[in-house]
Amino acid sequence: LPLTAPCQHANAASALAALHAVRERLPWSTQALSEGLRHTHLRGRLQNLGHAPERVVDVAHNPQAARVLAMWLDEHPVAGKVHAVYGAMSDKDVAGVLTALGSRMAHWHLGGLEAATPRGLPADELVTRFAQALPEARFDTHADVAAAWQEANRQAGADDAIVAFGSFFVVSAVLAS
Repeated sequence: LPLTAPCQHANAASALAALHAVRERLPWSTQALSEGLRHTHLRGRLQNLGHAPERVVDVAHNPQAARVLAMWLDEHPVAGKVHAVYGAMSDKDVAGVLTALGSRMAHWHLGGLEAATPRGLPADELVTRFAQALPEARFDTHADVAAAWQEANRQAGADDAIVAFGSFFVVSAVLAS
């Protein structure tokens, strides 16, 4: 399946079970379902943007999604270091997200999101929350996610990975750069 996240497989299975339950009222073909699943792709959910270094974007914005991202990272180890590019919304559980992923990231590139949306967390406030949640972690601070992404790409080696996550605004900024 092109669906990458483990929870996407469970979601697809749930959808198939629901379709089976209504098959008499809503007919469908096994071939159509198979074809649909084979070509399903969710932009921004563990979307791979290239290699050397591996570049991945994910909309993970809450602790549950961060744990799914953590599972994926555990299942796809890289030879080098993992660089995180992270931005957050002011009303999100930043500590919960950071805690779920902290030990997997060699270096964090924090970017402000206040220019992207009124709910965006400014870089200085993100640093405060970051320092409370991961006091020993290495990080750089950037005015915005695009600058954080650019610096992560500059620092990362060919065997490293860069994972950008935290919201749809993070994914959008990376895809636009």
